[in-house]
Amino acid sequence: VLCERAETLAHHPSLRERFDLVTARALGSLREVLELTTPFLRCGGLAFYYKGREAEKEVEEAQKALEVLHCSIRTLREVAIPFRSRKTTLILVEKKAPTPPSYPRRPGIPKKRPL
Repeated sequence: VLCERAETLAHHPSLRERFDLVTARALGSLREVLELTTPFLRCGGLAFYYKGREAEKEVEEAQKALEVLHCSIRTLREVAIPFRSRKTTLILVEKKAPTPPSYPRRPGIPKKRPL
């Protein structure tokens, strides 16, 4: 466990583009989460995100982020989570090319000005 912001850690050479899989829970909108997590993924790596009833809307709003970060939606599927009655959608994202070096932006910027 590393106690540091993703915006900072994602620029560290030993962590950037090193992982096959990333996930995040209750971190923010899909646009924010993509910027904060995909820099850790290697090319061809996958990101899993669980989103609520607004998942399709978030995917629409995240089109620019997906393009800028060289990612694409691989799966968008409603899933049943044991002991939960609310609709949950699994979004599976694949990273196609390296993340531009300027991402993620400084701490707080992805939330204030999402891609």
